[in-house]
Amino acid sequence: QKLRMGRCAASLALPALMLASSAAAFAPPSGAGVLGALGARRGALCGGMGRAPQALRVNWQNRAGGLRMQEEQGYTKKQILREEIEAPFRKVRLFLVPASMASAALAAFISATRLVATLSGVKGYDFEETGKNLGLDLLALAGLALILKRDNDGRATDLQRIARSGRLADLEVDITSESGKQATLPLKTFRKQRRIAIIVGGPDATEAAGEVARMGQAALIKAGAIVIPVTLPNIAPLSPDARAAVRASAGLSATAPEDASVELLPCLAAPVNPRQWVEWLEKERETAEGQGLDLTKGFVICVERSGFIKQRLSGVPTWQWLPAAGEAPKKPP
Repeated sequence: QKLRMGRCAASLALPALMLASSAAAFAPPSGAGVLGALGARRGALCGGMGRAPQALRVNWQNRAGGLRMQEEQGYTKKQILREEIEAPFRKVRLFLVPASMASAALAAFISATRLVATLSGVKGYDFEETGKNLGLDLLALAGLALILKRDNDGRATDLQRIARSGRLADLEVDITSESGKQATLPLKTFRKQRRIAIIVGGPDATEAAGEVARMGQAALIKAGAIVIPVTLPNIAPLSPDARAAVRASAGLSATAPEDASVELLPCLAAPVNPRQWVEWLEKERETAEGQGLDLTKGFVICVERSGFIKQRLSGVPTWQWLPAAGEAPKKPP
């Protein structure tokens, strides 16, 4: 009986030791954060908050006359909060899944030690049942790892999209109001008021985009749409036949009128500082080239009133299409 009790105590000692080690691994270091500072009584009288962990450290930057808290990853606090609002349950999963993975890993370790003990001749554990438990624990661990990877990848993608949307909102355009007054404004000025169509391509495509906006200016102004032609560098002009095909697809005549106006309109804006626009469009250009699109014929980036990019289309659209463009989906693409 004493020998049996000794074996039982030995079998329980190792899991208990692993559980204690896991708990110590997840425990925060002393002196980290507010509780550590209060527990160590260092800096409490001076109002010190202690040193935060490296992953949570933030720095303050003075931008546009105001302080903005920015994470080390390069995303502002506002962008991170926006991602959490869009996917509220993801934050819960990112907390629960690692804890479940730790539990599954501990269970797999215990099953593995029992299996090794059974193979060594220790009696008291069923070999088949222990093997099944080990397989289930490993399967659960693999499934949880896939869920965690999917959530981390989705969070990174959403943060990149939100950050790109923020950089787009800071880009400026020259535009004329309905009263005839010209102004230079950032795109975020038009948020919740206007839909924006950024037509990107060679000189022939952007020229056609300007004519499209002038042709349908009454309908575009009524629909609250703005056309912004952006000419990309290092794109050769089209041949006469290809140029005529682009203009025909946009509902224009084969040749541009000689007296074509270049003035701005309430529905036609010109980019300010084209270099910043080209830098922002570089990723869009790479994506378009990867999809085999002909940049000389242009492509359209549709930005909704919410500030999100709704869709991307090849070619120069007709002016009838722009006012009829639908609203953005509930979840941005």
